[in-house]
Amino acid sequence: MNPTMQAVTRSARDLLKAYLALYPGEALRLIQLHEQLEQGNANVLLRSTTLGHITTSMVVFDPVTRKVLRIAHGIYKDGMPAGGHYELDLSLWLSAAREVLEETGVVVVQMNWHGADSAGLPIDIDTHPIPANEKKGEGDHFHHDFTFVATASSDVPLVPQLDEVNAVDWVFVEELRNSPLERVRRLGAKLEAAFPATAGY
Repeated sequence: MNPTMQAVTRSARDLLKAYLALYPGEALRLIQLHEQLEQGNANVLLRSTTLGHITTSMVVFDPVTRKVLRIAHGIYKDGMPAGGHYELDLSLWLSAAREVLEETGVVVVQMNWHGADSAGLPIDIDTHPIPANEKKGEGDHFHHDFTFVATASSDVPLVPQLDEVNAVDWVFVEELRNSPLERVRRLGAKLEAAFPATAGY
């Protein structure tokens, strides 16, 4: 197995452990990911692993305007963070940053969201089902999505990758509360807790 993938798999296991130390109440819904990572098999990074494979996404936050970057993608017409599959990136954070650049044209910078040295920690991890896609030759499967935090100015030009996304925009972080997707609402709540308006963000 590719040494980079082995190292990233070990890192994913450590990130899950650190994440559950912050959010122990989420352990039950992440049991499948935990079991796959404990096996130490880098196949968890391969999109052919239908039992569940790791994807990455990134919520990009502008603390000056309190806006977050959002894409409309496929069936997710109401907006979600940019993200996608792992592609031999050196880390899951870099995987997510690459997806942001590819899908929106935005270059991001790391950002601490839970004290010092938290920039590389995911703010959310979610396992969710993905329906079959005949065009891609994929059956039903699961994504274990690691969502990271980064920052960028909401004034930068947006260059959407229109063959992958339908639209890109910046919205106030409070608007995530209204998402039809439970994981996006949860992400919004975590962001508001990490960057409260009363603290000057």
